[in-house]
Amino acid sequence: MLPKCVTDKYPKTLEGVAEAIIEFNKSLIDATYEIIPAIKPQIAFYEMYGIPGMKAFKETCRYAKEKGMIVIADIKRGDIGSTATRIF
Repeated sequence: MLPKCVTDKYPKTLEGVAEAIIEFNKSLIDATYEIIPAIKPQIAFYEMYGIPGMKAFKETCRYAKEKGMIVIADIKRGDIGSTATRIF
């Protein structure tokens, strides 16, 4: 659920969605890295966009680490409804 002001900038393709995710995540990291020590991205929400989504996951993790944050990858499945429904 990305803001429309971000999604409107990119084409409605897997690659476009991935770019929107990266932009949004970087803005969140930039706004919080000095006060929040870690992020915990849920991989199911990236995998649903295929290879471009996985690239967005990787770039998000890389960027957070570059800012000195701890990255905890949340890769479990089926523990809550939202991740159980994020399958191909």
